[in-house]
Amino acid sequence: MGEKLLKWNELVAKIAFVQLDDQQDSIKWSLTRQGSFTVQSMYKHLINQVAMPLNKLLWKLKLPLKIKIFIWFLIKGVILTKDN
Repeated sequence: MGEKLLKWNELVAKIAFVQLDDQQDSIKWSLTRQGSFTVQSMYKHLINQVAMPLNKLLWKLKLPLKIKIFIWFLIKGVILTKDN
């Protein structure tokens, strides 16, 4: 119950200051000046991201392979069990 309440409070905080009006909705792409989507703008955005995915960092660690695989399974939420 506590986690759901926490998530609810986060959602309420995000939408608390949203003001609705009767104007027509519009879509604007924030990665270009014109506000329209281009593949180039998306590509540049993806290339310029600084954060490296956790998977890439994991495989560069100096650990035995079986430990890396075990950690990768933990991250992915995979449980290796066999029901008898």
